Amino acid sequence: MPNGSESTLLHLEGAFYAPEVGYTLVSMGQLDKAGFFATIGSGECVINDPEGNQIGSILKTSKHLYKVTHEGETVAIAEEVLTPEQFHQCMGHVSIKTAYKLVKDKHVLDIQLEDISDVNKFFCESCVYTKVTRKSVPRKCEGDCATEFADKVHSDL
Repeated sequence: MPNGSESTLLHLEGAFYAPEVGYTLVSMGQLDKAGFFATIGSGECVINDPEGNQIGSILKTSKHLYKVTHEGETVAIAEEVLTPEQFHQCMGHVSIKTAYKLVKDKHVLDIQLEDISDVNKFFCESCVYTKVTRKSVPRKCEGDCATEFADKVHSDL
């Protein structure tokens, strides 16, 4: 990560190397889980290791984003075999067809996906839950109103 004119070697475990992607995403949650911490202010994001040593400083761009700039990066990659479900989740719940295309077209390197017999049978409970729709509620209630105590009442919450 850039730090003025210096750079710091950072070992990222469980990271995907995707050189064709035009930006670098760093999970602050994963850094936090590993004991790192970040402070943002005065136009930069400073990342410190668990001992408090600064390992990086990322400047804010004109579009108000903190963009990591790479210069002569060293990458040691071990090929990993993932299930389509694991890759689907790691890539932000992209479609399975897109996941296979990313790997096939080498947009994500050194990942192998296990084959599934029928991509149409793939099921992700989280995706289904977030895409649930509801029927629209009419502006005007139609039908009979309850007239007796304990009559059956139907409502849409």
